[in-house]
Amino acid sequence: MIAVVRVDGRVIGDGVPGQHTQNILREFRAKVVADGIQVYQEKAHQVS
Repeated sequence: MIAVVRVDGRVIGDGVPGQHTQNILREFRAKVVADGIQVYQEKAHQVS
């Protein structure tokens, strides 16, 4: 999942992911960690 902040060189909104997008990404990452299939042996760094 990725936030779209620019399309064809045009900035969308403020040009940064908004609070709702950050909330969705945080919940998505938590769901992937809880229910997803582990692909890598070591834990990747946490993005907040």
